[in-house]
Amino acid sequence: MKAREMIITVVLSLFIGAITTWYIAKKEIAAQKDEAAECLVREASFCGGQDLGGLRINMVECNGKEELCLCGDPNMLKKGLK
Repeated sequence: MKAREMIITVVLSLFIGAITTWYIAKKEIAAQKDEAAECLVREASFCGGQDLGGLRINMVECNGKEELCLCGDPNMLKKGLK
């Protein structure tokens, strides 16, 4: 009887562990998908303006003030500032 009880205990423990791991992984994947979607929406609103040959310029509202947003390769900006 002891061996049988031990096998049942191990099998049930593995089953519970697998279900718990699956549930946690499912929640993490859903959270990452939500975060990625939110990031894409934010990027579209910040960097969706006019294309200026490799740079994009847009007016955005930040803390109640309208500001200019430049998006693109930072190296292009550094070259232009020298």
